[in-house]
Amino acid sequence: MVMDKVFIDTNIMIDVLLGRKKFLAQSSNIFQLADSGAIALYATALSFVNALYIGRKELGKSEALKKLKLFHDFLNTAPMDEEELARAFMMDDKDFEDNLQYCSACSAGCNVIVTRNVKDFPKDGEVRVMMPSEFLDAFAEEVANDSAEINP
Repeated sequence: MVMDKVFIDTNIMIDVLLGRKKFLAQSSNIFQLADSGAIALYATALSFVNALYIGRKELGKSEALKKLKLFHDFLNTAPMDEEELARAFMMDDKDFEDNLQYCSACSAGCNVIVTRNVKDFPKDGEVRVMMPSEFLDAFAEEVANDSAEINP
């Protein structure tokens, strides 16, 4: 499995934005992979809006915006327009927002979605949905396998 285009759900962004101790290490490791160029990280504009809404309550609007602008410097924006909206409306899964995020990840060509809310995402196999720890373990394994192929 190639994991070069990684979509992060809003909760991962908020973990880093607010420094949520319980989740920060894993979520920030994913951001560090993107910052180093090991993966391309994607999120939707909706994730930025939702993160600002939650972040401004704890950090204040100015500080939350400042941090989100830094995220925007190395995150790619996944599309979220009529195509993704129409596709999300046709899905029968539980959570409309997660369906919309999923459709955006598909349109962006992402290989995996990283979220702490795996249960509410579609499981059709088009894009793999993983918890942060699961993603980091799979990424490390992929890097180890690639290294073993280069240096037998």
